[in-house]
Amino acid sequence: MAIDWTIPQNFNPIYNDCFHFEIRELPKVSGFAQRFNMPGLRLGKAVRMTPMVDYDMPGEKIEFEELEIAFLVDENIENFMEIYHWIVYLGFPRNTEQFRKMMNGETRFTETSDIILTTTTNKANPNRRIHFVDAFPTNLTPVEFTNIDQTTTPLIASAMFGYKYYYFEGQDETIDGIDKGHNPRIV
Repeated sequence: MAIDWTIPQNFNPIYNDCFHFEIRELPKVSGFAQRFNMPGLRLGKAVRMTPMVDYDMPGEKIEFEELEIAFLVDENIENFMEIYHWIVYLGFPRNTEQFRKMMNGETRFTETSDIILTTTTNKANPNRRIHFVDAFPTNLTPVEFTNIDQTTTPLIASAMFGYKYYYFEGQDETIDGIDKGHNPRIV
C-alpha cells in the first residue's frame, strides 16, 4: 500500500475525549481513564566530522517518551491497587519470592503487557488502534485526600509506563508500499 501524498479526504479533527484503552493486566483502570497521552519520540543524531565543519546526520536509536494514563480512583480504590500490586510484584519490596511467583505465573500479573489505545471518530466509532508493546508501570502518583475543600471532587491518579515501542495497527506493516515481512533485504 503506497502512501498517498495528495490532499487529505478527511478534514475532521480528532477530539481529546475520543479514545479508550485496554490493558489486560489492569481491567479496573481501563473504564476510569480520564487522560491518555500520545508519547513523543526522538531520533538521536550522529555527527559526521569533516576538516571544515561537522554535519548532523540521522542517528540510529529512537527514544520513546513515557506513556501516562490518568484515571479516576474508584470508591474501593481497586484500580489504584491494581497498579500498586503490579509495581510491587515487579519491585518485590518484601522479598524476592514475590518476583519469582510473578515470573512462574502464580499471580495474575506478568512482567509486561501490551496496552492498546483505540481512538474513535466524532461519532464514537473505532478509528485507529495504537499498540504499546511490552508495557510495564514505572510510577504511580499519590492521591490526595483532604477535608479542607468545601466541594466534593473525584480523585484522579496517574500512572506512567515504560514500553519497548509503539506502532499504529495497519499502518506499520508496509512502508512506501513495500511489505517488510516478505522482503528479507528490508530491515
